[in-house]
Amino acid sequence: MQPTFAVIVFYTNDNKILIQNRKSINKYNSNWGLFGGHLKEDESDLVAVIRETKEELDINIKEVELEYLGTVKTPAGQAYTSIFISQLKLDPDNINVLEGDGCELVSEDQCSKLKLSTGDIFRTKLIFDFLKLKN
Repeated sequence: MQPTFAVIVFYTNDNKILIQNRKSINKYNSNWGLFGGHLKEDESDLVAVIRETKEELDINIKEVELEYLGTVKTPAGQAYTSIFISQLKLDPDNINVLEGDGCELVSEDQCSKLKLSTGDIFRTKLIFDFLKLKN
């Protein structure tokens, strides 16, 4: 399966994830979402997630800081998304979000109450399930 999207999820030791406030750039009938985006032509998912992290968060992430969870197809569509995670080493208040209206650390319970796209609901469930197994 060839990915068309790549997302990065920064997480904390207490299983919170960093999500993007997307109210001003609402594309998929959602106010919140994961950081990442479309792969460019002939771009790998790894290169795309490194590029998107710089474009959206002004963070120069290195390949060794990333853990690849896999590539999944959302139940509602034909899009394949590669999911990468990385432990958050920065204070969220000091992250320079370049796209959207900021970011927030949320728990699984908090995340379930936010307006996410169908795809991000599916992806965040997988991520939280993985984090529970990891800890």
